[in-house]
Amino acid sequence: MMGFELDDSLKTYNPGKESHRTVLWLKERPFRAAAVCLGVLCVVLLTGIIIVAGHHNHAAVEQPTPSCNLIGEQDQLRITCTNLTQERDLLQTSNNNLSEEMYQLQTINNNLTQERDLLQTSNKNLTEAMYQLQTINNNVTLERDQLKELQRLSEGGCLAGWQPHGGSCYFLSAENKSWMASRQDCQDRGADLVVIHSEEEQNFINNFCCAVWIGLNDRGSESNWKWVDGSPMNLR
Repeated sequence: MMGFELDDSLKTYNPGKESHRTVLWLKERPFRAAAVCLGVLCVVLLTGIIIVAGHHNHAAVEQPTPSCNLIGEQDQLRITCTNLTQERDLLQTSNNNLSEEMYQLQTINNNLTQERDLLQTSNKNLTEAMYQLQTINNNVTLERDQLKELQRLSEGGCLAGWQPHGGSCYFLSAENKSWMASRQDCQDRGADLVVIHSEEEQNFINNFCCAVWIGLNDRGSESNWKWVDGSPMNLR
């Protein structure tokens, strides 16, 4: 703050000079007021400058750097785009591989289907051939049995296991069966249960080791006995 120095002589009380000091004081008063006002204005201006500078520095500190952040975001987007492109390429490659595997599997499936159809056709043909061979074998077996029977009749002999007697052949089964089952067994062998026509034949049957079924029954009518060849029972 600016001021004015006063002469020490002015501080000495001198009644004679009192009017002169009053004049000097009046002369110096405007200058003192101006100095005070100028000092206050300087303080206000300095304070305003400090406040503005503080706000400016604070704004400068808090204000972000758009260019730096923008560059960072661009780099991140570029990296993300690169990663997505790589993932897309990998997915495309995987899709191509899966398509090739699917085509190969479809080709294998078609080949297996054709082989299955061929095997089914071959199995059908083999089955038919087996039936034909079985029919031929049955016919050959029947013809063989007929030839053996003709040979036996021509030679007057019997097949193995059969016992000849009075121009006929007799077979004794080793299995115990019912009358109906025994007759069916005889018929399967091309014969029938024995029909006794004479006492001599009855004695021959009695010489067997055990009781046997004969071709006599009353199935058609109770107590009306008949032989299996339809002839009535003769009690003579």
